[in-house]
Amino acid sequence: MANAATNALEIQVLKDTLALLLSNSKQPKDGTTTTTTDDDTLFPIQNTGQEVRFIRKADFLTAVLGAVRRISDTTAQNENTAVNQIVIGSKSGINGGGNFIGTVVFYPPTQDSHINFIIQF
Repeated sequence: MANAATNALEIQVLKDTLALLLSNSKQPKDGTTTTTTDDDTLFPIQNTGQEVRFIRKADFLTAVLGAVRRISDTTAQNENTAVNQIVIGSKSGINGGGNFIGTVVFYPPTQDSHINFIIQF
């Protein structure tokens, strides 16, 4: 069992490390706020302790929303092709045929246990 002095030292090391990471972080330069953007608009992003970088709006939306797939009984409308995809829609045998959002854990999904439900409507 660690003693109080050892615990205090470890906590101080963690505080110092966090302070160092935060001191290395930089905020984006002051700019003008806007509500108008297009696909080439750059958004600042930053991992703690790293330099600020920028991502195009179109690339950001593709990365975030591109992972969402439609699930349906209709082959032409079903976009689910693999495990781990986030799906939205409805399919017979899943959620009583009602709409849902979830992650596919077994492909092809045919029953409730094949989906990790996020929301069920």
